[in-house]
Amino acid sequence: MHAGRVAALLVATSLLVAGCVRRDIFAPIPGALQLTIPDTSVATVLDAGAEAITDRGLSVQLADSEHGTVESAYVDIAALRTDIDAATAIGIERTIRFRFRAIPSFGSITLYGEAVYQLGQMGGRASERMVPDNHPARPVLAEMMQSIVDKVATAKAARTPPPPSR
Repeated sequence: MHAGRVAALLVATSLLVAGCVRRDIFAPIPGALQLTIPDTSVATVLDAGAEAITDRGLSVQLADSEHGTVESAYVDIAALRTDIDAATAIGIERTIRFRFRAIPSFGSITLYGEAVYQLGQMGGRASERMVPDNHPARPVLAEMMQSIVDKVATAKAARTPPPPSR
């Protein structure tokens, strides 16, 4: 009996500590996809991120140039066309949001792509987690990241003057 009470106390303590651990909501979420885009600006990447979101038929919920972030509203993964069966996402992992973070780094931008879900009814960014690798949102996120890269390249080509003719 005493051992059962000790075990229950340990479980309760670990749950309390886990609930108190918070992550920096302005930092990329652990497990986010990452790539580097040279010679561009945060504004260009955020504009391309907003387009990648709306191209998927989603609405942009937040565009924050100060923190280099653009994100979609939450959506049920079953509403998106994906290569992985949406039925594999169950429970709290069904409702996700896409977020892109653009962080300047030595003449380039590091782009982080996130597909996140809420841990439960707690709400708030600190309780968001990256979807697992086998989640149906992962290929959608990868396609959106490629779309951002393509849009930035198109914008860069449009602003680059042609070489002088001889």
